[in-house]
Amino acid sequence: MVRDIHNLKGVLKRDTERQISKLPSEDREGVKQFIYELSAQGYSAGRVVKYLYSLVGIRKKLDEA
Repeated sequence: MVRDIHNLKGVLKRDTERQISKLPSEDREGVKQFIYELSAQGYSAGRVVKYLYSLVGIRKKLDEA
């Protein structure tokens, strides 16, 4: 069994709502659903956190353009 030495499950739980709140309201539900589906499919917490941060970062860049 692999130990979660970086507490990525805790990071995912703590940061999901914080990161999603940075998104426009029309994107929030879709991102929540996407994160839920990734977790349900067995993706690691680290991978899901990476995707969450990437999605928020991409959306911020699109808003700046």
